[in-house]
Amino acid sequence: MKFLFLSGLGLSLAACAQPTTSHLAQASDPLVRGKPVPVISTTAGTQDYRPVEPLDWMTINRRVAPPGSEP
Repeated sequence: MKFLFLSGLGLSLAACAQPTTSHLAQASDPLVRGKPVPVISTTAGTQDYRPVEPLDWMTINRRVAPPGSEP
């Protein structure tokens, strides 16, 4: 008897519950506008590693040496 009373009470309280809010229902609506997604290039920040002509190794070493370390 107690089970029937509690289940009836639960069902009657559930019937008084408010329907879902509008922001949850709008998630499935294709006509709702959303925040635009920024377009980021997939190759942004990459370096070009194409073959180049060989250079003099002394020139290359001077170019990458710390400033003030040249003899």
